[in-house]
Amino acid sequence: MPERLRNSCTDLRFGVLDGAGEVLSTTDFNTGWRMYLRRARLATVPFLDQPVLAMETELVRGWSTAIVQYYVLLQDMPVLVRLEAMDGTAMRNSYSHSHVVSGPPVPRRSRDEWLEALSSEDSRKVLAALLWLGGTHRRENREVNSLRDHPSVRFALTKLAVSENKWIAEGARLALNPAYY
Repeated sequence: MPERLRNSCTDLRFGVLDGAGEVLSTTDFNTGWRMYLRRARLATVPFLDQPVLAMETELVRGWSTAIVQYYVLLQDMPVLVRLEAMDGTAMRNSYSHSHVVSGPPVPRRSRDEWLEALSSEDSRKVLAALLWLGGTHRRENREVNSLRDHPSVRFALTKLAVSENKWIAEGARLALNPAYY
């Protein structure tokens, strides 16, 4: 699993193969600043229609306990959909600096594309959007601030915050209550 271990994180290469073993895609990313991969396992999440890669990471140098990172496949690419403390509570991803982000890069999107993801019937798309919107961003990040403050986005987040799906509700509540670096 780990391609190499650095002082600040575990670097990963995620490959997707077809049934014949041909490479469909590869994605390089890391576990996040001062997070090291402890173990990875396939998990079942009842509302997702595919196995989920649950990667347990450990924060070092006295920061915190372990964090579980949940990845799904979306269009043959790995997508981080949730960060979770070992007690099961949702955590924010940090987008304040490029070297602290856990998971693959988040694609740039227009406001309409973010709204489309938030209103998707596909829980994977909703969760990935909520993870980014609910993450810790730099206060001067105009893109995320204007998106979070837009009335149609706030309306969508408010609806999602009362979802029966725990992961979606928690992600929406984090997005409605921003954290800044």
